[in-house]
Amino acid sequence: MAKEYIIGLDGGGTKSDCVLLNTEGQLVDYLKWGTTSHEFLPGGMPELERELKKMFTELFDRNGIEPLQIRRAVFGMAGVDTKYQKQKISEMIVQNGLKDFRVCNDGYLGIKAGIVSGVGITIINGTGCSFTGIGEIGEMMQVGGQAVVMDDIGGGYMIGRNIVRLVHRDLILNGKPTMLSGMLMKKVGVDSPDDLMDDLVQKVGEGAIQIKHLAPMMFEAAHRGDEVARGYLAKMGRQIAEYVTAIVRKLKLEHRDVIEVVLIGSAFLKAADKTHIESLEAETERRFGRGKIIFRPLAVRPVCGAALWALSDIGCDTANKEFRERVINGIETHIIN
Repeated sequence: MAKEYIIGLDGGGTKSDCVLLNTEGQLVDYLKWGTTSHEFLPGGMPELERELKKMFTELFDRNGIEPLQIRRAVFGMAGVDTKYQKQKISEMIVQNGLKDFRVCNDGYLGIKAGIVSGVGITIINGTGCSFTGIGEIGEMMQVGGQAVVMDDIGGGYMIGRNIVRLVHRDLILNGKPTMLSGMLMKKVGVDSPDDLMDDLVQKVGEGAIQIKHLAPMMFEAAHRGDEVARGYLAKMGRQIAEYVTAIVRKLKLEHRDVIEVVLIGSAFLKAADKTHIESLEAETERRFGRGKIIFRPLAVRPVCGAALWALSDIGCDTANKEFRERVINGIETHIIN
């Protein structure tokens, strides 16, 4: 009988990590790939179909295996935000010969990678902001990640847009003064407030400035004590708490002694100021009581969650500390950044 394997994929907007493991949880191969998100590929869904075919072909050919030897696979991918997207991508995977797999938003991988029980919530706050939750009987819930029709409450793009809005209020509408104005003028390269908006629009249109790349200014200004920036981040933290509350109630997690929430993304892990996190913690404490909700940054790569999930689906005890650590360490030590 041919050997069987599992696949785990963390398909991000910039790069993808793909791992092949045997059914005992030992790493067989690691494949570093470019983005496997239709939202970040210029050709959208058709280009994603071609990328997946190339990725699977390379993975199978260099390991001398056939698609039918894949017992289970988990594909966590940025941009899987609707039923339609999940269906379309699932059809692409079937065309490559895989039969038993799960396609989901990449946010869910953080829960499986960062929470031993596999029950809890992940918040991704990077370019965009999205929330995912998994309940005690496997029910899943996702909120956010649909900025095309509804503004995300956090994420680099929305933070950048709000920097422009706050500066406009300061310089044009005589709103509350903020050091963000001087920071944005320096970034755009203008000396007069009268030239700021025209030059900003031009440089954004030319691609010289990307709105999402303005986001670090908000955290830097808050770190330097700017009241406007700190006020914005505090409000963002309270709004994030509303989404966490919605997932807790929808998935009926209130009865758990502790609800674990995994934090992912540069706006959480690399921010110069933590006002938004402090506000989030304070608001959830007000709603649920002290110590009920525990926030922690994801300490391992999300692809570990994809692998552990696939192994759990075939009956492996991924809550076993020794087994879990062996799987994670096997992946982490072989991945090259």
